[in-house]
Amino acid sequence: VLIVSFLVSLEALQVKDVNLGGTVDLKCTLPFYKEIYWLKISGGGPLALFTANLKHNGELFVVWNNDSTHFEGFMENQKIVLRIRNISNSDLCTFYCARLFKEHLDFDEGVKLVISGGFDGLSLQYHIFAAVLLFGLVGMLLAIFVVHFKTRTKQKDKN
Repeated sequence: VLIVSFLVSLEALQVKDVNLGGTVDLKCTLPFYKEIYWLKISGGGPLALFTANLKHNGELFVVWNNDSTHFEGFMENQKIVLRIRNISNSDLCTFYCARLFKEHLDFDEGVKLVISGGFDGLSLQYHIFAAVLLFGLVGMLLAIFVVHFKTRTKQKDKN
């Protein structure tokens, strides 16, 4: 718990552009000894995604997976890879891989996922809010124009 609490204060060293609904592969660059863990750090705190180790024949064995339809672990070029399928807004956060070595966890650099084009979930909310305000303002101006036009027409009819 103490190690994971410390992890929350770490900064992601990589930023990776992703598309919502797409797939991304994150590679763990730590040397592999015993077990590898993938963690997801978001506003709600750390969340363990899966734990894996190697079989005697060198194949990856996933010991535990939080959501096997969303997360997949596999070996590629002697590195353990986390594949995230169907990326959603909840995946726009930082991911870390860690290894168990001599009774403590060593952490790899973090990878922060952001939406391609530079919009993260928060700035997207601000853009939606601004668009709603803009449409409200246009609606108010249209209402003022209609009232002004009707008032002007009634004044012409009286004269």
